[in-house]
Amino acid sequence: MKLEEFKKKYDSNIIVQLQWNLLNDDVEIEKIDLEGFENLERLCTAWYAPQDDESTDYKDYKKVNITVKDIVDGSRTIKFCHSDRIEKIKEKLNLGDCKISLDFPVYGLPDEKYFLLDGNHRAVAAVLAKAQPVTLYVLKGPILSCILPDLWRWEGQ
Repeated sequence: MKLEEFKKKYDSNIIVQLQWNLLNDDVEIEKIDLEGFENLERLCTAWYAPQDDESTDYKDYKKVNITVKDIVDGSRTIKFCHSDRIEKIKEKLNLGDCKISLDFPVYGLPDEKYFLLDGNHRAVAAVLAKAQPVTLYVLKGPILSCILPDLWRWEGQ
């Protein structure tokens, strides 16, 4: 997939502050099919929390990034993640016997981690519903906060 196709498919849904104009047209987009959910700690959400689990801003260096695994296994309960919304999505994914294919746009991070550009609620619901297959479209751009402010946490790694 080329950047223009990726942008056409996902741009209207991406609400994180991705600066498309700072990405080269030849940036690599990799397709990864997930066979299971054993690597959930690699899926980083756009949600952050301090020790007391209050909602917080991505710019606060004292806050930690929350992974899909943190939410699913209960090690992080976050009041602002709209658990009712996640539950509704999970119910829709559990309807009938048909398989629902899910794909997510992500930004590639160091150490084979991925930052969800869209679909935080759907990703958590997909895991809870054991929905398969799941495909990641990985935008492999530079790790620069001027491209995506959340990336400041991984700059220099």
